[in-house]
Amino acid sequence: MSKKDFLGRLLQMVLVLLGVSFIAFSLMHLSPGDPAEAMLKSGGQVASPELLAATRAELGLDRPFLAQYGAWLFDVFRGDLGISYSSKQPVATRMMDFFPATLKLTLASLVMMLCVAVPAGVVAAVYHDRWPDYLIRSLTFLGVSVPNFWVGLMLLSFFALKLMMVSVVSTGQGLRDLFLPALTLAFAMSAKYTRQVRTAVLEELNQDYVLGAEVRGESRLVILCREVLPNAVLPLITLLGLSLGSLLGGTAVVEIIFSWPGLGNLAVQAISARDYPMVQGYVLWISLVYMVINFAVDVSYNYLDPRLRGVSR
Repeated sequence: MSKKDFLGRLLQMVLVLLGVSFIAFSLMHLSPGDPAEAMLKSGGQVASPELLAATRAELGLDRPFLAQYGAWLFDVFRGDLGISYSSKQPVATRMMDFFPATLKLTLASLVMMLCVAVPAGVVAAVYHDRWPDYLIRSLTFLGVSVPNFWVGLMLLSFFALKLMMVSVVSTGQGLRDLFLPALTLAFAMSAKYTRQVRTAVLEELNQDYVLGAEVRGESRLVILCREVLPNAVLPLITLLGLSLGSLLGGTAVVEIIFSWPGLGNLAVQAISARDYPMVQGYVLWISLVYMVINFAVDVSYNYLDPRLRGVSR
């Protein structure tokens, strides 16, 4: 990637972040309810008109909308995402407290998914239109049809209530607490990625270079591992990037079901409490993660696919 392309992408990211920040700020201020009143009630205080006015002035909510947005944006450029209304802590600090749990859940679910999807997809492609292929395709159809929250509830009911192997309320510590939410996320992803791996491997198996390798006497396993899989992986990189961005942003439904202390759970709590700075910081975080990962995926293509190196130059 040339320097000009890099600067262009960087400018594009900044403009997108500005647009996302303005939309998020606008939507939060158009939403019903008063964050000052919600904050006072959550603290057990009576929201008298005098106290409510003083709280709104303290939070800067009595200023015009554009003045509030401008002040918040200026602080963001200085690295200050504001103070959470509900916890009275800096938004960045609060998010970093919840980020390690989200990161652990992300990595565990992706590892589980890859351990299932890659072998299953390869087997389905190799045994195309035979009983292993039909069985795997049927299972993937079931996987993409069942919603995550139902899978999570069933797993929680079985492992926590019947077998009592895990606690209903997760502490976010240890492999026992991590296993079920990661398995829930990996279940649906495995079905989707198995189909993608199957399609990519099938497409490569029909290429001329595979026939040429077979004519030269190379074994099917060697062709598959040395030639087919490296080429079949390339189309999956973009999907992996999108999944990584989604998981790093927090998966609210799964985190709430398992009481997992991640960013998705934090975002839901912030929305319920009308915690404007926290929600706005969370939206910026998701946008930044998606853009950085997409940029990294584009760069990785230049290194993994030699055909694109000449195009980028």
